[in-house]
Amino acid sequence: LIQRYRFADRLELHISCDPADREAIYRCRLPKLTIQPVIENAIYHGLEPRKGKGKVIINGTVTDNRLLINIIDNGQGMDEEERVRLNQKIEGGLSADSKKGSGIALVNTNQRIRLCFGKEYGIYVYSTYGMGTNVQIHLPRITDRKYLKEIEYEE
Repeated sequence: LIQRYRFADRLELHISCDPADREAIYRCRLPKLTIQPVIENAIYHGLEPRKGKGKVIINGTVTDNRLLINIIDNGQGMDEEERVRLNQKIEGGLSADSKKGSGIALVNTNQRIRLCFGKEYGIYVYSTYGMGTNVQIHLPRITDRKYLKEIEYEE
């Protein structure tokens, strides 16, 4: 909402999912501040430098035991070398430096997901320079609040 005020008509946000999965997705729980830093990165790094209208799409999918969230922007994207370096920082965790634009928000979010749920879950970035970026968030499919009693969650 804050970013919509800031960018006015330069920012479109779409939330989508397969209608057959909608109820299952909306019942899923996830740790707080899992999606927000990724959307903020999409706006700051992808859309802010872009001229014209930017779009962020949040797409959810469920399987029997997973929740997959894609946050896609039509921003400037990144070249292959930059994308590989960012994914290595996300995977390696502590190797990210703390300067602006270093990927620290994604590193921290990925570490929290893995601490809560294990190494099979987390974040991965796909991107094409000039076309945009897709950040995938893999989480366990959790609908029971009792499972997350030690973790602050979002509904």
